[in-house]
Amino acid sequence: MGAWKSTVGRKLSRETGLWFKDMDREIEREAGLIVTHIFEVMSEQEFRELEQQTLNRLIKKDGQIIATGGGVVLSDANRFILTTEGYTFYLKAQPETLDKRIKNVQKRPVLQRSKNKLETLRQIYNERKMYYETSCHKIIDTDDLSPEDVVEKIVELL
Repeated sequence: MGAWKSTVGRKLSRETGLWFKDMDREIEREAGLIVTHIFEVMSEQEFRELEQQTLNRLIKKDGQIIATGGGVVLSDANRFILTTEGYTFYLKAQPETLDKRIKNVQKRPVLQRSKNKLETLRQIYNERKMYYETSCHKIIDTDDLSPEDVVEKIVELL
């Protein structure tokens, strides 16, 4: 949350001419509900199953940029896909940076239940950090970068 996956993905799509897919938007389209409501009417496990199905479907198409949800790395199967299919970038940002970037907590189901947004971000970061680092091909530290700077770095690396 707040790592700029979707923002950078859209900008990178315009820069490269590749299709852009946001997994959360794809899940919403398929489920007919926004992610926040999916979490309200389904369990998180059911959401994670939808997420895995969506990743499996999207990854089969060449020539696209996919912005995954932040929790995609919680699944062994998803981590395998991220490391073996395509090229995966981890847009790394410290919890304090993420906290500054996230404006609308209502769109973030995991944060809606939280009394302390920054502490929740720290906890999530610490729980997932190893998964993020081992599920990518390249880490880009975004703390001091703009989305445009991140796109430029990705284009250089590709």
